[in-house]
Amino acid sequence: EAIMAVAAEVRAFAYEQPAIYPLTIRAPEPDETELIQLSQELIQILLLLLTSFGLQGDEATHAIRGLRALIHGFITIDLAEGYKMALDKEESFSWLLQTYLDGLERP
Repeated sequence: EAIMAVAAEVRAFAYEQPAIYPLTIRAPEPDETELIQLSQELIQILLLLLTSFGLQGDEATHAIRGLRALIHGFITIDLAEGYKMALDKEESFSWLLQTYLDGLERP
């Protein structure tokens, strides 16, 4: 639930601040100390959440990259008006994230 909530907040921010959102997907430069701090805080939150899946270290980093790619890809297509089918895009977003998270589950 927490990861779904984070994804929903990222998506909401992208729609509310489309001019600022692209700044959230690039890695900060070494002299951007405030951005580095904010980026590290978000990564720490995600790392903590991923421990519930038994992921740590490199595996957790790979999972975060995948999650970011899913969220950003969906947002990018949606902002470009790429989802015009009658199917509810909220359901699609939830389904996509849940399918990804199900794939992280360990037996």
